[in-house]
Amino acid sequence: MDRLLSVFWYPVGWLARRDWRLVLQGSPALVAGLVCVTALVAVAGRSHDRGLRYLQLAQSANRGGDHQAALTHAQAAVRARPDDRAAQLELVIATAGTGDVERAAALLTALAPPDRRGYGPAHLLAAQNILAQPPLPPEGLRAAEAHLV
Repeated sequence: MDRLLSVFWYPVGWLARRDWRLVLQGSPALVAGLVCVTALVAVAGRSHDRGLRYLQLAQSANRGGDHQAALTHAQAAVRARPDDRAAQLELVIATAGTGDVERAAALLTALAPPDRRGYGPAHLLAAQNILAQPPLPPEGLRAAEAHLV
C-alpha cells in the first residue's frame, strides 16, 4: 500500500517543487507547438479523406462509362494517396477507357508484374485482358495463369 501511495505522491511532490514562473515564460512556445501539431494532424487527415473521395468518384465514373471524368478523379486520388494501389488500378481502368491502351498496359504491368507478386485485383485484370484476346495461343494461356497463381 505504501508503494501505491508513493506512486501517487511522487508526481504531486515534484509538481509542487517546480518554479511555475519558468513554465509561464515558456508557455508561448508550448502553445505555438501545440497549434502546429494540431494543424499538421488536421491537414494530414483531410488529405487522406480527399484521396478516398476522389477514389470513390473515379470508381463511380468508371462504372458509369465516363472514363474522362474517371481519369481526372483517379489522377487526383493517386496524387493524394500515392501508395494506394486501388487508386492506381482505377487510373489503369480510366486510362484504358479513354483509349490510351499503351499507357494503361504500362501502368498495369507496374501494378501486376508477370514475374512476381503484385496487387491481386490488378493481376486478375491482367489475366482477363490476356484471355479476352482471340485467338489465344498457349503462351497467352501460360501468361494468364502466371497472373492468377
